[in-house]
Amino acid sequence: MNSWINFALCIKRLHDRDRTGWWLVVQALVVVLAAVMVIIAIAMQTQQVSIWYVLAGAAGLAALIISIWLFVEIGFLRGTRGPNRFGPDPLGATRADATL
Repeated sequence: MNSWINFALCIKRLHDRDRTGWWLVVQALVVVLAAVMVIIAIAMQTQQVSIWYVLAGAAGLAALIISIWLFVEIGFLRGTRGPNRFGPDPLGATRADATL
């Protein structure tokens, strides 16, 4: 249940940043691809193992890069100001003329 909630919240946050939620699916697919390549490398004979480990390492590195980018994108950056293709700004209009 918590995974579904986290997934929905991350998609909502990506939409706030004017990004598509498909980035989460891409990340998940790359992680699964890396895991499958490690399993294949373990099951293969010793002559062909090294290429599968290299491919699994490359997929793992791609998953790490995508994960770090999504972590920064979702966790630290402000949403787009004003409306975007996914709807209005959840913070409302900018208040540059507000007084303290």
